[in-house]
Amino acid sequence: MARLGENLLDRLLAFDLAMRDLISRHKPEHLPRKSVMYRVSRTIVRLHDDFDFRFSDDVENFTAFMHGEVFGHDGDKPLMAKNEGEAIVFPNRKVAIGQRAALMVCKVNTRYEDDQLVYD
Repeated sequence: MARLGENLLDRLLAFDLAMRDLISRHKPEHLPRKSVMYRVSRTIVRLHDDFDFRFSDDVENFTAFMHGEVFGHDGDKPLMAKNEGEAIVFPNRKVAIGQRAALMVCKVNTRYEDDQLVYD
């Protein structure tokens, strides 16, 4: 990281091209492989003092669960995957009550229709 205005932009070329592909209305030209796209299926909000996940704090983002698999609890309510392959992103068991403890996401299939990216 250099001072503002002093970055070597040639080092950022791959990043620049990938970002342009991601926000473009056209099919990607520079991404090395098809990107995996997700949609947020739900937000886990902590509601009780008795809240925990069944995995360690260093779990990787996008760790997927089987449909019905219990991955934690909020009070006496189990937290479980509602969709096959539903994955967790940004889990944080230490948030205050009423705050977001995680996002749950599902992979989606994408395609282009009339130069517009759509997903199923």
